[in-house]
Amino acid sequence: MSYTKNPATQVLTIIDENNYYPFGLKHKGYNDYVPTSNKYKYNGKELQDELGLNFYDYGARNYDPALGRWMNVDPLAEQMRRHSPYNYAFNNPVYFLDPDGMAPDDWIQRKGKDGKSTFFFDASVKTQEQATAAYGNDVNIVKEGTKTMSMSDGKADGRYSYTYHNDGSVTDGNNQNVTFSDTKIETEGGTTIVNPAHKDGTFSGISMGGALGGGISLEAGIVNDPTGSSALYFSFGGNSGLGGGYGAKGGAITPTASNPFSVNDFAGKGNSFSAGIESPIGGYSIERGGTQGNSFSNYGTVTQDNARPYTYTAGSVGSKSSLSVGAMASETKTWIFKYN
Repeated sequence: MSYTKNPATQVLTIIDENNYYPFGLKHKGYNDYVPTSNKYKYNGKELQDELGLNFYDYGARNYDPALGRWMNVDPLAEQMRRHSPYNYAFNNPVYFLDPDGMAPDDWIQRKGKDGKSTFFFDASVKTQEQATAAYGNDVNIVKEGTKTMSMSDGKADGRYSYTYHNDGSVTDGNNQNVTFSDTKIETEGGTTIVNPAHKDGTFSGISMGGALGGGISLEAGIVNDPTGSSALYFSFGGNSGLGGGYGAKGGAITPTASNPFSVNDFAGKGNSFSAGIESPIGGYSIERGGTQGNSFSNYGTVTQDNARPYTYTAGSVGSKSSLSVGAMASETKTWIFKYN
């Protein structure tokens, strides 16, 4: 759906409706709005309808949605010999985006203070600026075909070799796809390769708070992401409901977009719901929440201000000995302090 603002009334007006197949060919027969002169359609790209070609101008190349192929050869085809030089989004437009028709840069390298490297995949990152914003100043974009190899006396000795590809795969020295049996591979040389399917984070800390109609909460602890980064965090929030207490808290974080979770994503505003019970042997509660969405209950969704949302599920235990139940809704603000 495309909109414009009426300059006289300042009211948003629908100017075009388009429904697409994944590769960008437009559905026909049920669009409700009359087509207009608006030519910016699939992925916001300009439709070139001169001479009936119906190509999209992506800047570096022209795209034909009827074929799902570029009409120009990839100028960097020699760097990605595993793929056709005409394929669009690695033939998977549901998972990958191609904003400009140029080469993707999705693998990222983080070099630790000990000099050892961690490689991880983020399909949402295309530039060094995006990588730095999401993961910090200690990361670098990795180009297609970059290798991690075993070395002896400064030379590759053939014991192992891993090559990184922009479709998220890793191949070995025999050019066979590597199958990850765990969340990561650790080489003899100290390099860590994170399984692209491993995207979740964890957090643990101490929390206290309550509400009798209204109240506040405080929490502090450690958050970890799958790329090997950790940070201290502190949260302050407002509560509504009935209940409260203090105790140890821990949970799992699941990103809801295509990216893996980064500790930087933990900073910001969030919403949550919790329920608990206090008994003579201690208190227990469960909490469900995430990044702040467009409404209180719509947490963990992509918004105009946050393209890297997440949800989390957490549990808490305390030492209070009584018998009661309670439930609260909370809105929090979190700050982080990275230490590795």
